[in-house]
Amino acid sequence: MKNRASSHLLIIFIIIGLEIVGYLGVHRAAALRGYETSVIGGVRDLLMFIPLIILVLWLSRSKHFIGNWVLFTTAILLFSFGMPDVPVDTHVYRVGTRLGLFRPKASFEEAHDEMLRLVGDDADEAYEVHVGLIRHGRRTCTARNPDCDNCPLLSLCPYGKARQRAKLGTRN
Repeated sequence: MKNRASSHLLIIFIIIGLEIVGYLGVHRAAALRGYETSVIGGVRDLLMFIPLIILVLWLSRSKHFIGNWVLFTTAILLFSFGMPDVPVDTHVYRVGTRLGLFRPKASFEEAHDEMLRLVGDDADEAYEVHVGLIRHGRRTCTARNPDCDNCPLLSLCPYGKARQRAKLGTRN
């Protein structure tokens, strides 16, 4: 299945449906064994999905959001459901491009697919890679004036090495 926003939204709705089926199964199994189950707990847990659905509908209808739905849905899959997915925002895209993780001028979807290939099926690694690249992009590898002199990834970074060579070339 291609990693596109429609696929991700479908996965989110399937997870919600499975949650409902799971609660119904637990309720039925407990009733067969003579236990009383709390429907309130199941309803409470399912109601936590409603703000997520309302947010998607509100963004798409009232705000006419035509932004990066892949980023939006991958963030939900990673942070809310713990699925191994890497949201590619501007920081991840910039740092990844400078490090040579994907080709220059690649689309966000292409960058997302490449990041998925790099992290594999490990949700913890996907989270660490995402947060680490954002932190590095905000603190060191900024858009306008990257601090390549103090960058811990300089030995791996073609962009930083080129900047250092250019800096040394202008001093001579």
